[in-house]
Amino acid sequence: MVSLQDRKSCFLWHDLWGSGVYSQLYPELYSFGRNDLVTLSVAVNTPTLHSLFHLPLSREAFAQLNLLTSVLQGLQLHHSNATWSYIWGSSSFSSHRAYKYLIGYRQIHLAFKWLWRSSCQNKRNFFFWLVLKDRLSTRALLRRRNMHLLDYNCVFCGLNVEEDLAHLLFHCPFSMACWSTLQLVLPNSDDPCFIVECFKLQLGLPFFMKIIITMSWAIWMVRNDVIFKGILQSVSRWKQIFKSEFALVKLRPKAVYHPRMDLSLQAFV
Repeated sequence: MVSLQDRKSCFLWHDLWGSGVYSQLYPELYSFGRNDLVTLSVAVNTPTLHSLFHLPLSREAFAQLNLLTSVLQGLQLHHSNATWSYIWGSSSFSSHRAYKYLIGYRQIHLAFKWLWRSSCQNKRNFFFWLVLKDRLSTRALLRRRNMHLLDYNCVFCGLNVEEDLAHLLFHCPFSMACWSTLQLVLPNSDDPCFIVECFKLQLGLPFFMKIIITMSWAIWMVRNDVIFKGILQSVSRWKQIFKSEFALVKLRPKAVYHPRMDLSLQAFV
């Protein structure tokens, strides 16, 4: 970005000045230009601006020429050198700020922040990231990827319901029985982020995310045991997996949370 003074070091078309980069703002007019490296100073001091373009102009290019003429006529000339800065307003380069501008900005649900602040094992965190992004390899996802299976229905229930993420982890009768063991009421939603937010309010614990992640992981393990080992699902088996996994999770956060985590685990299961 350039702060215009004498305009001698600023290109008319390719530098960021005024309202933006004018080769992008006025693409039709730019396509008629005789010299795409003309400086802004030359353009301002040219008596007839249309002499910088191949004539005749198209209707769209002519309209953009009138707009550009108005912009150039509104500029005031100063007899000092132009000052340059990056788009974030500083003359110092920062890779962090450059990366931020390159990737853009997107509103992210707080569930992702809660996830990566969790002290669960990386494998468990990555698993739950797949849950939040709906990228877990459920049968519905495999179907979308054109993978042929004999059956795409949920392995937990006989309701002939396709095994998508929301059904498998939250709305299947088996999964609902597991969540009710934790005294959690499932909201009427298929959005994992919204469900996590509701669970957070119900649990009211600083380590709520560890419970939710471990719970989901235990359901996923029971599901895989049914498919790959032929072990029938049961809430008691889920409890066994949940307890063993949560015992490992308990070792990772601060020791001050350990007694409260033990009490919570005993109360829930």
